[in-house]
Amino acid sequence: MPTAMDLPVMTRSAALRRAATQRERIRIRGVVESSGGGYSGRYRNTWLRIRTVGLTVQLTAATGSPLGAAVSGARVDVVCTLTGLVDVADQIIFASRARLLERTLAAGTPEASGAHRAGWAGSRERWETDGLCSQGSPRGSPP
Repeated sequence: MPTAMDLPVMTRSAALRRAATQRERIRIRGVVESSGGGYSGRYRNTWLRIRTVGLTVQLTAATGSPLGAAVSGARVDVVCTLTGLVDVADQIIFASRARLLERTLAAGTPEASGAHRAGWAGSRERWETDGLCSQGSPRGSPP
């Protein structure tokens, strides 16, 4: 199985629709259109709608993760697994198990004042400096 960075970026809507029906693991780049909060059982999460190649991909993320903290207008590079659910009326494809590879902050946001790009290296700094982890993550990487 190819690593997340080895997956090709989906650049055609027809390929994205085909991948949705086959529940494939894909890599997309796009802009966060909107976000909101919700619950999955007892756990709080954030949902994001990412606009890419003429379609929108909706996925969920933990509220404390770098992906869950993405603001509207941020450009993201995400690897996710499509669930097979498609809202054909609104052209929304649903995904799960998302992993943020890179995020470019939207211009004019408070986060963009100090750094223009944040990926796993930036999230590791925030993870360690926020006092969330004194000895590093139990799994060796930020959530």
